[in-house]
Amino acid sequence: MALFVSTYANKVDKKGRVSVPATFRKALEAESFNGIFCFESLSKPCLQGGGQSYIEMLQAAIEQEFDPLTDDQDDFATTLLSGSTPLSIDGDGRVTLTQELIEIGGFSDTVTFVGMGGFFEIWEPEAFAAHRAQARVRAKDKRALLLRPRKPAAPASEEG
Repeated sequence: MALFVSTYANKVDKKGRVSVPATFRKALEAESFNGIFCFESLSKPCLQGGGQSYIEMLQAAIEQEFDPLTDDQDDFATTLLSGSTPLSIDGDGRVTLTQELIEIGGFSDTVTFVGMGGFFEIWEPEAFAAHRAQARVRAKDKRALLLRPRKPAAPASEEG
């Protein structure tokens, strides 16, 4: 799966075209689809996206977690899979955001791409700045969660 890191602000032109950050395009090179998949985030006011392997991972998780033909399976498949929009990357490294995606994200002339590891988010810049500030406070308060006990060093072998 691709690895997305860092944050990039890119302009959106009048046709809805925006350049996918070069590091994101590089991370996507091994994917079978030359583009990205985007859908409305379930928890934040932004778009969530990734490459084909990310969508395939979500599809597999839905199938593994829920029995077929159940409401839960249907809800997640409808929201995440049928709600995904595939966007091909053109020769200039751009995708064209649909009007629906622009409205969901509240985008105007600039968007912020946010690397989140195996996926990324696309935010309206001011909304992301506020979210980032809040996330930093929460992460700072919970930083101990990242501190794992270290394994003690193995004792030196004794030769006799």
